Amino acid sequence: MCEKRCDRNEEFSNQYTLTENGLFVKNDAGVDVRVTWTWFRVKSRGRSANGKGWSYIVDLANVDGEISEVTIPSVDLLNNGSAALKTLANAGVEICPRGEKVVVDFIRGCRPLQRDLLVSECGYVDGRWIYVFPNQVIGGSGEERILYRPEMNSPTEKSICSSGTLDEWQENVALPAKGNPLLIFSILTALSSPMLRILELDGGGFNIYGQSSRGKTTALMAASSCFGNGSDPASSGNSYIRRWNVTSNAVEALGAAHNDSFLALDELGSGPDKGFDALVYNLTGGQGKAAMNSSRNLREQRTWTCHILSSGEVSFRSKIEAGGGRVMAGQMIRMIDLPVGDSIILETHGLDPAEFVNKLKKACSTYYGTAGPDFITQLLGYLKEDEEVRSELLRELEKHTSELTPDGIQPEQARGLRRFGLLAVTGIAAIQLEVLPFTEDEVLASVKYARDCWLAGSMNDVSDTDRAIQALRSFIISNHSVFVGTRNGLSKTSNIKGFINVEMGWYLFDGKQLKTAIGGYDIKVTLRALRDKNLLVIHEPGRMKIKQKIARLGDQWIRFYAVKSAIVGANFDAEDDNDESSPGQASTDGIDTIDL
Repeated sequence: MCEKRCDRNEEFSNQYTLTENGLFVKNDAGVDVRVTWTWFRVKSRGRSANGKGWSYIVDLANVDGEISEVTIPSVDLLNNGSAALKTLANAGVEICPRGEKVVVDFIRGCRPLQRDLLVSECGYVDGRWIYVFPNQVIGGSGEERILYRPEMNSPTEKSICSSGTLDEWQENVALPAKGNPLLIFSILTALSSPMLRILELDGGGFNIYGQSSRGKTTALMAASSCFGNGSDPASSGNSYIRRWNVTSNAVEALGAAHNDSFLALDELGSGPDKGFDALVYNLTGGQGKAAMNSSRNLREQRTWTCHILSSGEVSFRSKIEAGGGRVMAGQMIRMIDLPVGDSIILETHGLDPAEFVNKLKKACSTYYGTAGPDFITQLLGYLKEDEEVRSELLRELEKHTSELTPDGIQPEQARGLRRFGLLAVTGIAAIQLEVLPFTEDEVLASVKYARDCWLAGSMNDVSDTDRAIQALRSFIISNHSVFVGTRNGLSKTSNIKGFINVEMGWYLFDGKQLKTAIGGYDIKVTLRALRDKNLLVIHEPGRMKIKQKIARLGDQWIRFYAVKSAIVGANFDAEDDNDESSPGQASTDGIDTIDL
């Protein structure tokens, strides 16, 4: 029998003997009886950052002598420990007949001194400047092992990997992007992902859309090669690029798997039509649904922050509207539509366009996974050494956002421009750290190019207030026949949508009716917009409602929101100036009383 194999970190009862040939236990006669034919040992205990999810980390040799490591949750050892035994058997531990209980008792009796931190998601660890990839930990101190233990079938386990060197990636992927602003923009979107948490920005991203065969997938491949396998998803099962055809449940796992990282999603049109707006809201919002576990306790919600680059033949807005959803300004800022047309591939560096694209695609599937980790490694090094670095990055974000903001921009668009400012900050930092072989002028030009694509697109009426008023106008036009006159006491209309004062030209709504008429928009914001456009009747300072007698209701005085009939023919383009208040109208710039 081989000599006992253990170390000072390994503590268990002397009734057990652990050797190269397996585990033995003493019987009642004091004789060693074989329990397993293969060796294994409890190396350490692991737990999550919040002190939960305790597990046993087990080293083992399978039947072929190959060494590996498995994690066995403590709860899997309860009752008869069948879940833990399955994990060991699946990894190659060969247990003798009737040895199962002994194995479970042995593991539960081990008291290793070493502690490991278990993380189930990529990204930053517990608020520290430590970043976890499936295949490496950046910024760890070495005092505590950090083990990546993802959910089953995590898409990042195989796609986040590397091939070639950073120099090879720069030469074959980054340099060909020169002269192609949207290719540079795509690379910046990917590299900016770990900057979101540093600069305390929300998740979200961009959707580049246009006709097929215009280079959209190529842009996603170039971006994806920063962190992993940049292959075309149509030709590789391990491609970093995912598709939009996911369910609402799967999108949570997808977001969590790309926490603090970059998410590339191709074929927007393949996403579900019904509920697509909610799906994207959840993805960009970074928080999963609350749910109960098998013990009827509230399960811990998934959370994540990621930067998204999407592509498709349709816009994000069109996709939502096609499914019957209502597009909100907040959604359009979280996922910014970029109509790209034929502008992705502009400079082919002397090659035929098709040859250039094919060469670049091959490079993305040959040299990848080096730029992102190198950028994070250097960035975290500086953040750990000097706390002022983060403050400087925040100042640069404000500076570039300001420079990218044209005069007369809407507040919603100004929020969106911070995302473009983030790309500028990222690009300049990556140049200074020698990750990107571009000049600052090339980075800033590419960001401005993408910004101009956005502003030239369909964002002129981005304001939710404009959409709310348009919804109200459409509601009045569509339901004109079921508005009852204030002096009509004989009307038999049952499906009343509101009242109408024919003499004054006012449409009258109570709070519930107005909410219905404007859909899901904020009623307070809508009322203030109506007032500012001189479309809301105001009789008393501080009140948005007026008193009206309704014949149908016994000529009682009732308060209503009164909307002027001029709304039907008004123009609500976002660039229009607000109308001046009519002479004699009371000012209500103070606190408004909103009666619902």
